[in-house]
Amino acid sequence: MNSSRRSGLAGLMIDFQAVMKQFLDVQHAILPSWERERRPQRTAAAPLFTKHLASIAAPSKADAPVARPLSSDRESTTAGSLGELASGRYRVLVTDRPASGKRASLARDHVIAITDDGSGIATDICKRLEGEGYRPVKIVSHSGGVVCAPDASTIVQPLRSSTDAATLVGEIVRRFGRICALVHVSPLSSSCEHEPSDDAREPALVDHTRLLFLLCQAMASELEAAAQNGGSVILACSGLGGGFGYGEQLPSPSLALHGGISGFTKCLALEWPSVRIRTVDLNPSEAVEALAAHIVDELWTDGQEPEVGYLGGRRVAPDVVSAPVQFNPNFDLPRDAVILATGGARGITAEVCVELAERYQPLFVIVGQSPLPQHLEPPDTASLTEPSEIKRALIERLRRAQRVSPALVEH
Repeated sequence: MNSSRRSGLAGLMIDFQAVMKQFLDVQHAILPSWERERRPQRTAAAPLFTKHLASIAAPSKADAPVARPLSSDRESTTAGSLGELASGRYRVLVTDRPASGKRASLARDHVIAITDDGSGIATDICKRLEGEGYRPVKIVSHSGGVVCAPDASTIVQPLRSSTDAATLVGEIVRRFGRICALVHVSPLSSSCEHEPSDDAREPALVDHTRLLFLLCQAMASELEAAAQNGGSVILACSGLGGGFGYGEQLPSPSLALHGGISGFTKCLALEWPSVRIRTVDLNPSEAVEALAAHIVDELWTDGQEPEVGYLGGRRVAPDVVSAPVQFNPNFDLPRDAVILATGGARGITAEVCVELAERYQPLFVIVGQSPLPQHLEPPDTASLTEPSEIKRALIERLRRAQRVSPALVEH
């Protein structure tokens, strides 16, 4: 890069990894609608961001309408609104989602299995369910062998493998009966909340997602059978503050790993449409009694929402809202601008860079991990350095293709 280029630095950087994060956020929000429609194809969202990013630098006189929710009822989403979603720019927010008021059903005379959090939430849930005549069993993951506590419906079991989980489920069925529900409360564990550092906390957070996977795998036949005999449910708790981290500061950056819980349950819902599956996001700083009440409420709340949260006393859920770009008609890039584009030179990166190059002819610095092609430039111009020589070579190339024009040569 020569000195004139450096002095003309426009200070523009396109971070395509951040762009892909936006894409995944939108995909994360529309997946529940896709699950209900049971569509085999994915929404073609990649061109959306290519078009949007290219238009950031393009003059436009379009007025931007006010952001609005696409739908106040996730269950009413139709194929038409999915098509609308792919034609604009959107962001994910949490919006109020009052409970349906319809009580869900569970198979009668079955067990509700609850993973222990160690801070009293699971114990409170057990007491509430026992008061209503149900049979809760608390699961404590421990390094020892299988032990049924004499003073409570509690099983202590090492849960390091699918074999451990299968042993646990067999013990529950033998001692207490068939299983109709799994309530995964352990991610709210106080031991995770009070670890001295994020590095020490992360393995425990990953273990909570792995534990959920192992238990769901081991309980598959139990839950599917219960679904055919009155109903079954999987409730998985996360501690992202009640709003899934959208617009809210996380209690700790490492708690973002709780997002894996919601991702797993939504994938699971695709495989088990007969089982009611939901993630409940909570604020671990709330009182134990309040957290237990939220979880029990969700246990009996019917509906197809794959994820809900409790934020400041409100029942909320992620939603997609329109967020048009506020275009700047005076935006321009000088030809001596330098653009740093991360993420490589294929796909979205290549399309956007080509568009910007055609409009403004800046200098691009492409950073990526893909290997460079063997031939970076055709041999007729590879050894040329003077602009006049390059133009003559390009004119000759275009003349041979019968496409020569001054505009093409300049571009």
